[in-house]
Amino acid sequence: MGRKTLETALKTFGLTGKEAEVYIFLAKQGVQKISQISKSLKKNKGLVYRILKSLQQKGLVEITLESPTRYTAVPFEKVIDSFIKLRRQEATQIEEAKNRLLSDWNRISQTELDSSLEKFGVIEGTQKIYKKISQMLKETEKEITMGLLVPDLLDAERLGVFDGLNETIKNSMIKFKILTQISKENLNALKILKTRFNFALDFRGTNQSFGLSSFSRVIIRDNEEIVLFISDERVKTSGNQNEVCLLTNCKSIIQAFGSFLNELWKNSIPLEQGIIQIETGKPFPQMLVIKDAKIAKEKFAESLENSQNEILIVTSSEGLLDLKDWLMQLRKRNNARLKIRIMAPIIEKNLEISQNLLEFCEVKHIPSSYIETVIIDEKHLFQFKHSPLKTNSKFLPFFENTLYTNDIEYIEKTKNMLNDLWKKSPVPSHFTIESIFKPTKNPLGNQISTFTPLKNFRRVISFNIEKEGSSRKLTEKDVLNKILKAKMKSEPSEIKNAVKFYASTGQAIIRPPKYFNLPDMMLHAFHVDKQSTNGGGNSLVVFLWLDTPSGFGFVPVAIVGNNSSQKVLKRIFQGTPAENNLHILNQDKFSVRIHGNTLFSVWTEEIPLIPLKYTLPPSCFSLEGFGKVKTGNISIVYRSGFKNWMEFNALEALVTFYHPSSKYSGPGTDGILFREYIGEHYIPPKT
Repeated sequence: MGRKTLETALKTFGLTGKEAEVYIFLAKQGVQKISQISKSLKKNKGLVYRILKSLQQKGLVEITLESPTRYTAVPFEKVIDSFIKLRRQEATQIEEAKNRLLSDWNRISQTELDSSLEKFGVIEGTQKIYKKISQMLKETEKEITMGLLVPDLLDAERLGVFDGLNETIKNSMIKFKILTQISKENLNALKILKTRFNFALDFRGTNQSFGLSSFSRVIIRDNEEIVLFISDERVKTSGNQNEVCLLTNCKSIIQAFGSFLNELWKNSIPLEQGIIQIETGKPFPQMLVIKDAKIAKEKFAESLENSQNEILIVTSSEGLLDLKDWLMQLRKRNNARLKIRIMAPIIEKNLEISQNLLEFCEVKHIPSSYIETVIIDEKHLFQFKHSPLKTNSKFLPFFENTLYTNDIEYIEKTKNMLNDLWKKSPVPSHFTIESIFKPTKNPLGNQISTFTPLKNFRRVISFNIEKEGSSRKLTEKDVLNKILKAKMKSEPSEIKNAVKFYASTGQAIIRPPKYFNLPDMMLHAFHVDKQSTNGGGNSLVVFLWLDTPSGFGFVPVAIVGNNSSQKVLKRIFQGTPAENNLHILNQDKFSVRIHGNTLFSVWTEEIPLIPLKYTLPPSCFSLEGFGKVKTGNISIVYRSGFKNWMEFNALEALVTFYHPSSKYSGPGTDGILFREYIGEHYIPPKT
């Protein structure tokens, strides 16, 4: 034992520094006179005398009976025994006086401590920290949750924190929950802990593959007290024992970390299952919501990069715009086995991209109401609230609250449902692009309109476009004002013998699946307002895609209407199959309705489609307008000699066709809704 250690021990026994110095001197030198001690220690004789007197009173120094008096040190072993005896006596006296002291304290205490006050404390040192955790375990009444690293749990076990916990759990309704990390690196330690915790303790682990292995080390008791490790995790790995914790009953801190632990707990798995997963290499079925956008994005990118067999994607119309660049990275891997299927709402905005993707992917149109889902190799399923395919960091919010699962059964059921949707969904086909939407020139040399659905007019065999445009002088408001003015006062046409009409009308291309047993067709529905020249009414013209002497195009084959005014349409389509296929139906059997940006048409009787041996069964279709309103005007000349001049406010529209056997959904490129439509048709005088 060194001199400094002895001095520290003697000070613990109640000696001053100078008293310890004199005692050690006597212990080493034996019996000494005051003059010898004073000379050797270079201290005043009077001071030495007072020190010796104090040491004698404390029982550490004895004197001889000779003259002059000499002094000797009591053996150190006896000093220790005396100190222990003294402390025991003091403890006994305090224990005996405890009740009396508490009674006296209660009499003089005027106020009680407020337990609701928020208090903070700092605990330093590993042993002190785990002693406090052990105390918390004993004081738990309802639930204690611990989020600790594996080394923390090993330390707690070594220091006896969990001793006796087995019996406590068996004999109470208290919930003891431990959350830790699961990884290959700590597999052996996890097995040891699993063996040790063989009682009814809920022991779970987080999954490292989602970045959830690193979490704040924290213990929460009954939502009343929290111990939060504020020293770095590296303290543990470096062997440094100078751990530091914050102890508090602050409700806001307890609530914040409690919510964090609960979220980790929801996305964790039982320890036994985690160990099996690591040993077998087979992922345990999991379904979790990844709130951290960065973690979700990284997991999605990793799964996509490692894909080998198939990627099935359901996304939004906006998501498709970003899809090409993302998938091109996969194409560069030159994996001929990788099959990519995409379903998204096809509109004019993403039509070109969908065609480009068809070079190495399969693409089909679906309505916009489906949850954005990605299934990769039947192993990973992601569901997003927004488009997941933006790669710029500013789009990370799209990955927030991403649902992920590797549950094979759930993935299989979801894929079966999407496969059924795939079978019923149309392709943005080469036929549509090349035959209908391909830019052409009309007989007068005018370039085709940039509004894609208007290009459908180019392929209608019964008329030619004489003039079209979107005059800068004509605005959406102008068209609306003309209709409102007409409702207040019917104005005659400036053109002699012209029939003026105000309407809402829509055009839908239907490319039905084979099981519909119908050819490709175009439906053109009219809802004419009563202030029109011939009054109001509803009409439907059915066109079929046929081979004609002038090439393939839409040929009018049937006319349906509510009143005799539909005979005007018969004259307009003179020389076509529709001329002799007119059907006048009551309003309860045929109707066209317009509500805001939606047009809906229904008929309850079969309609023969001449000249082919087809019948259009009782059905209905709708057009749902979207995007910006396009204002324009157009002049067309029918082969029957009729001219039609019209002005309109139009929208691209998604097509839905309700057939007795199923429902067909068409892309936005196949529909147009003329929400406000003003037209005049007449036969020009012969010159």
